[in-house]
Amino acid sequence: RQTHLGQLKEARDRLEAEAMMKEQLLADKQRLEKELAMAVRPSDMEEQLQRARADHSQELSRLLENQEQELLALRTQLDDTTTLLSIEKAAREREARRAEQAVLQLSLERSAHQKVQRALEVEKASTAAM
Repeated sequence: RQTHLGQLKEARDRLEAEAMMKEQLLADKQRLEKELAMAVRPSDMEEQLQRARADHSQELSRLLENQEQELLALRTQLDDTTTLLSIEKAAREREARRAEQAVLQLSLERSAHQKVQRALEVEKASTAAM
């Protein structure tokens, strides 16, 4: 269970880091677009902007895909952990019922033993009285 929790925390940390990186990339994109809007746009600047946009788009697509994969992995781990917890709970409940049954059986055997002892004592007393 600790391993699953550690893996979940690591995945959450990675997702948060990617989200921060995505925000930084968006801020950089906006800043660059503002700079380009204020500058004279020769053809090479236009090409650079197009390349930067394409690169940025690819990077965002990759980050989104990675986040989706991480999310699917986390959901799978969560489902597995939930299943394991359910199995463990059911096993604990079965063991508790077995323990209760054992205590009840012991109590019944003790009661039967006490009855036999009393019967023996009565028999001894009646034999001694003869």
